[in-house]
Amino acid sequence: MQLATAAWDDPLEADDFTRFDHPTAGLAASHLALDGLRCAACAVTIEAALARQPGVQTAEVNVASRRLHLVWRPGAARLSTLVQAVESAGYRVYPARHIAQEHERARERRTALWRLFVAGFAMMQVMMYALPLYVA
Repeated sequence: MQLATAAWDDPLEADDFTRFDHPTAGLAASHLALDGLRCAACAVTIEAALARQPGVQTAEVNVASRRLHLVWRPGAARLSTLVQAVESAGYRVYPARHIAQEHERARERRTALWRLFVAGFAMMQVMMYALPLYVA
């Protein structure tokens, strides 16, 4: 379940996944969950897309946990604009608090397991045809 564009900028909604704990520097730190992240190159793509945005201090993507730690300046950028930059790079963004992201990961794991099963079954068929070439 994704948030609407206006909800990303709502301080009450953002309070669950964004900390405005740098009052002297005027920075905010957001923790976001990513969907569609497959490899380290995907992480570099997301970090590069965010680095081009004004107001972004740091963007760190953890591929293993599929999380984005974003430090940004609220006066220079809106969170909805930064989320839109990630989505235009081809990845879905969720607040780290949403359970929907966990359901999506479970669905992806089931799909990957099913693909592994089909590939294994297909390779058994290939070996049935290849075995006589080795034996005979």
